[in-house]
Amino acid sequence: MAKTTSISDDEPIRFEKKPRQKVRIRVFRTSPQQFFEEGFRKIAATRMKGVPICNPRLSVSSVPFRKVDGQWVGGVVTPWSLLVIRACGDPETWTNIAETKVKGVELPGGEFSFMGVVDPDLGVYQSCSLLSPTWEIGDQPTAEAVVRISLDTMLSPPDPNKKEPEPELGEPLTVQKPLSEIPEKMTRRQIVIRAVEAPDAGRK
Repeated sequence: MAKTTSISDDEPIRFEKKPRQKVRIRVFRTSPQQFFEEGFRKIAATRMKGVPICNPRLSVSSVPFRKVDGQWVGGVVTPWSLLVIRACGDPETWTNIAETKVKGVELPGGEFSFMGVVDPDLGVYQSCSLLSPTWEIGDQPTAEAVVRISLDTMLSPPDPNKKEPEPELGEPLTVQKPLSEIPEKMTRRQIVIRAVEAPDAGRK
């Protein structure tokens, strides 16, 4: 006969905490572009299939990854989000971000917020969401252009010698804002807006 244990009303119930499993971080010696593109395609066809947040005009594609300070940084288009992804290329200099936590990561273009992700298909990576949901993006070429231009902006150091173009003849002059009123760093939203308004947005 099985033995039962009674618990009185005054006795607190104690639940045992399961030890958190250690997650192994995958180190990519070569570009992880194909790995992430294939992984997100799988997610789009399974977990995200039919989810209302998805934009039916978009599909999964990627922008080439580059190495920055030993780590891989690249862009991904999905029907539900436009992302910049950071993946481990050098475990010696990799700084982990706990799952769902957000931390600033210094890139050539400034500091940007990345969230730690632990995914059953993609493993450990860090994600900077440029836009989610993606309803304001009308087609795939525009989505890819937004990600590409945003990534270029994030990975390009500002040029202190770059001058604004001279106004054309007959064009009214505008008053230059004081330097104190010009933000030193653009927000992700500003980067996306600039990318959408860029002359080559939507072109390959």
